[in-house]
Amino acid sequence: MPTRTALALCLLATVALAAVGCKTAQDTHTFSPDTGLPDDRYIVGGGFSIEYVARADGTAIWADQATERILATYSLEEGEPVEIAADPNDDAVRAIFGNDLEDARPMLYFLPEKPAH
Repeated sequence: MPTRTALALCLLATVALAAVGCKTAQDTHTFSPDTGLPDDRYIVGGGFSIEYVARADGTAIWADQATERILATYSLEEGEPVEIAADPNDDAVRAIFGNDLEDARPMLYFLPEKPAH
């Protein structure tokens, strides 16, 4: 079982990689022009503890709607799980979201490679 510090460091590394990344080659209509985040129809979970299994090949995006920031991205194959386990009391998590977590609205979006039409 990973330690709390190791999980926090892993989360920070993921956030750092996401910060220098770019949007995927998804259909540009899937992103809101106002926020740069995926449309709400792609939300598959929310909060600091989320488990999701991809229903198709695609990209999972963990983002904070309050700050309109993408926190992490995951390339997933159909049936592959993603788990978000961030302790809001952890100093590393508070540093990512800011000290006032009451306003945070972390959401997990899933963008399938082949959007349904």
